[in-house]
Amino acid sequence: MALLEKEAIRFAESLEDYEHVSVVDIGGWGPHGFWLIFRDHRFGCDYEISSHCDYWEFLSYFTFGLMWPVKPFPGREVA
Repeated sequence: MALLEKEAIRFAESLEDYEHVSVVDIGGWGPHGFWLIFRDHRFGCDYEISSHCDYWEFLSYFTFGLMWPVKPFPGREVA
């Protein structure tokens, strides 16, 4: 399910509470849903969250100290 704007903002605010995660961008458009791009500083990768499922899945990996096994956001990997 696509994110509403207020949900994307709320998820971004909650991710900022974690020491090794920072929000890079929030965007989207009405009926097509919103998304946020965040950086996992532990692994130097940016990822996109565009659904509730993405958000909770990332947090489940993060809390266990694991890298989220999805393809990093294109063009944003740190060498």
